[in-house]
Amino acid sequence: MQRHAAVMGAAGALGTTMMKTLRARGWRVVGIDSKQVVDGLRRPPVGMEAGVMWNVVVPTNGSNPSEQKKHVLGEMKLMGFGNEEGQKKLDAVLCFNGGFAMGNASCDDLLVSVEKMYGSILVPSFLGASLAATFMRPGSLFLLSGALAGGNVPTPRILAYGSAKAAVHHLVRSLSHETSGLPDGTKVIGIAPDILDTETNRVSMPNTPRDNWTPLGDLANKVCDWAESPQMCTSGTIYKVITSPSGTTYDAL
Repeated sequence: MQRHAAVMGAAGALGTTMMKTLRARGWRVVGIDSKQVVDGLRRPPVGMEAGVMWNVVVPTNGSNPSEQKKHVLGEMKLMGFGNEEGQKKLDAVLCFNGGFAMGNASCDDLLVSVEKMYGSILVPSFLGASLAATFMRPGSLFLLSGALAGGNVPTPRILAYGSAKAAVHHLVRSLSHETSGLPDGTKVIGIAPDILDTETNRVSMPNTPRDNWTPLGDLANKVCDWAESPQMCTSGTIYKVITSPSGTTYDAL
């Protein structure tokens, strides 16, 4: 059976790596982001082709979350996804949207950071849930991206970021319940990385030792393993992604 995945945040560092990893392992992939996906094509007129990464660009200028949802779901339907017999189904919805903002309660632009973090982290997570509820096959994988700095530790210097990630953790646990509206048997999990080895992090932390930075390829391959065998996961679990010189571990938070 041909597998199909939707990757939210597909233009980011981890999303791009995930797209390429899935394609290399034989998946057909739709990348969803507010930016054009590198090596991705815009939606084809009809259907999809094997080995090609298709791109849905989420409108941001002047559009609200409801309009964004309508646009994304409409594009997916034009690709042939749906609930009717003969229509394509998603076997994984993987959300890697992110952002970062510093700021404690005394910062003048705290509420600006709140709006930015909720728009870049939380709203796409809800959009991913709608995508999964509409197009995903029962028993498939829905993954959200949390963080170690959020959900289980205070984040006084990064209030907006930490609270947005804590909300994502709440979504993981809530969406794992049978009344969440997701297809039967959906495995809902989260990942909580420490530091990912991205170009942005290398530039912003040039003197920081990288022994505990997680390579994007390692994480992408692990997520692909989960997507291909969802029974490996415990629904409602957030997996800590911890890297050391001896390797990377994925334990429940």
